[in-house]
Amino acid sequence: MEDRMTTKEAAKLWRTSEAVVSTLCEDKVIQAVTCAGRWFIPVGTIKPEGLHALSETECALPLGVGEEDYKVFSAEAYYVDKTLMLKEIIDMGTGVYLFARPRRFGKSLNLNMAKMFFERSEEDNSVYFVDKKIWSCGRVYQRHQGQYPVVYLTLKDAAKDNWKETYEQIRSCLITEIDRHPELLASDKCTETEKKTLALLLSGEASQTQYENTFLLLSRMLQKHYESKVVIAVDEYDTPIQKGYLNGYYNEIVGFLRGLFGAGLKGNQAVRYGLFTGILRVAKESIFSGVNNFKVFSVLDPEFSTCFGYTADEVLEMAAEYHAEDKMDEIRAWYNGYVFGGTQMYNSWSVSNYFERKCRAVDFWDNTSGNELIGELIGMANADILQKLQDLLNGKILREFVDINVVYPDIKINPSSIFSFLVATGYLKVMDDPPKTNGSICQLAIPNREILGTFRKQILDRFAPGQESAARLILDGLEHNNWKQVQTSLETFLYQSASYFDTSAEGFYHGFVLGLSAAFAGYYVTSNRESGDGRYDVELEPRTADQPGVLLEFKSLDQKNVSEEKLCSEAEDALKQINDNHYDVNLKKRNVHTIYKYGIAFCGKRVHVVAGT
Repeated sequence: MEDRMTTKEAAKLWRTSEAVVSTLCEDKVIQAVTCAGRWFIPVGTIKPEGLHALSETECALPLGVGEEDYKVFSAEAYYVDKTLMLKEIIDMGTGVYLFARPRRFGKSLNLNMAKMFFERSEEDNSVYFVDKKIWSCGRVYQRHQGQYPVVYLTLKDAAKDNWKETYEQIRSCLITEIDRHPELLASDKCTETEKKTLALLLSGEASQTQYENTFLLLSRMLQKHYESKVVIAVDEYDTPIQKGYLNGYYNEIVGFLRGLFGAGLKGNQAVRYGLFTGILRVAKESIFSGVNNFKVFSVLDPEFSTCFGYTADEVLEMAAEYHAEDKMDEIRAWYNGYVFGGTQMYNSWSVSNYFERKCRAVDFWDNTSGNELIGELIGMANADILQKLQDLLNGKILREFVDINVVYPDIKINPSSIFSFLVATGYLKVMDDPPKTNGSICQLAIPNREILGTFRKQILDRFAPGQESAARLILDGLEHNNWKQVQTSLETFLYQSASYFDTSAEGFYHGFVLGLSAAFAGYYVTSNRESGDGRYDVELEPRTADQPGVLLEFKSLDQKNVSEEKLCSEAEDALKQINDNHYDVNLKKRNVHTIYKYGIAFCGKRVHVVAGT
C-alpha cells in the first residue's frame, strides 16, 4: 500500500473531512480500493471538482480522548505514532517485558497496538500499520505482523473493595479471554484433557488453582493449534495490587497473580513475548520470580523513553494541527516536565484534553482515578517527610534515595520510600543530568503546574477533607489582618476535621502547616525554621511584592475547662514570642515590608487569636 494514501491523509490534503472522502470512495468518484474495511486512494489523486473546502479548524482531526482501541484510534483520530515501540520489542527478542509508567501516559493504547500488530487474525490488520513508522522499518519487522496467537488480559476493572469481588472480576476476565479462542475446544492438535480443563474454566466452575494456570494452559494449547509461539499481554497488572493494599487483601491478590504469571511465564517455551504495563514493578513479591529474560523499563530507563507520553516535537505538531502554536509556553508550563530515561515528556492525556477543550489550561490529570494511594501515603508520613513535602510545594528541589522496585508495604517500614512512589507515579521528576540509575540519590521536583495543583489537592483532601473553603477563609483573614475571621475559620476548620486533629500535638501542627501550604498557593510556607533569636512555628513568605508576609506562633493547652482568659493570655504570649525573638528578621531581609503576626492558642477545638504588626 506504499503507493496509496488513507482517507485520513486524503482529507488533510484536500482540506475536507474523512467522512466526505469515505463517501467519495463508496460512490466510486475516485479510484479507491478497500482492505480490511479501510479505503486506500492512489497517491497523487487529484482533488475532485466541486469539493467544498472546510476551514482549518473544521479540518482538524478528532482527538480520540479516552479511546484505547488502537484500531479505532489510529483510523479515526489524531494519532501520535508510537509504533516504533514494536521495533524495540522485536529487536530485544524473546522475553517478558514490563513497561512501568504513571497513569494516563498511553500504556493501554500502546499495549492494544501491540496486540493488534502481533495477533493472528482472519482480518488483515496490516492495513492499520502500513502508513505507520513500523512499516517503513522494512520486511524484517513487517513479517512479525499477524504471526502470533495472543492472550490478552486487562486488570483495570479488577479493583474492588474486597478480595471476593476482585477475584470474581479477574475470573470473569479470564473466562472472557478463553471465550475469544473457541477454536481450541475443537482442535485436533490439543489433548482431550486440555480441552476438558479449558471447558471447565469456561464454565466458571474451576478452582482458584485451576484459574491460576489459565495462562499456562491457553498458551500451550494455542502453540499446538497454530504451531506458533504466543504473546501474553497484560494491561494494568498492578491495579488490583494497589487496591488490595488499600483494602486489606494484599496478600491474596499477590498470591493469585504470582500463580497466574509464574505458571504462565516461568520456563514456558510456548511464549515469544510477555508484555505487561503498570505503574510499579512490585518486584519483591516475586510475582515474576524465575521468569527467563524478564526486564523492567521504568521512568529511569532510556529504553522506550519516548514511547509513553508525547515528546516536545510531537506536541508542537499537534499544536500546528489545532492552530495553537502560540499556546506552547502555556502547554509546556502545565503539562511538560516529566523525565523518562533522560527525555523530557508531556502527559499525553492532559495535552489531548487541552486541545479538545479549545486550549483551556486546567488540571485534567487529577480528574482521573488512582489518587487514593497518594493520599494514603501522605497520611502516613512522619514530621520529617511532611516538612519535605512542604518544601516541594514551595518549589524546592530535594535530594532523596529512589528505588523504583519499592513495594506497597515498604511505606510502613520505611516512610522515606514515599519519594520512590511519587517518582514512579508521576508526582515527582528526577532532574539529574546525566540521568541517575535506580538505587541512587536523585534530585527531585514537582514536574509542572498541573501536578502542583493535584499535589495541593491531595494534601488538602487528606488533612482537611472538604475544608478547602475554610482554608481559603483563613488565608483571606491572615492577608487582611482580620483576626476575628482567622479565629472563626480556624474553629470551623477544627470542628469539621476532628477525626484528624484528635492526634498528637506534633501531628496536629505539621498536618496543620501542610494543610495551609496546600491551600495558600500565593506563598512559600515554611515551619520550624530559624529566624532572629529562635524558631518560628509558621512563616508565609509572599511570592509577589503586593502580598503581606505572615508569621504564626502556636500555643497548645491540654487542660480541661480552660478559661477564655487563660486562652487569651496564651495567645498574647505567643504574639510576644514573635516580637521578642525577632522572628520577622528573615522576611525583612527579603524586602517584605508588610508583615502580619498572629499568636494563636488552641485548647481542644477552641481557638483564640491575637494579631499584631
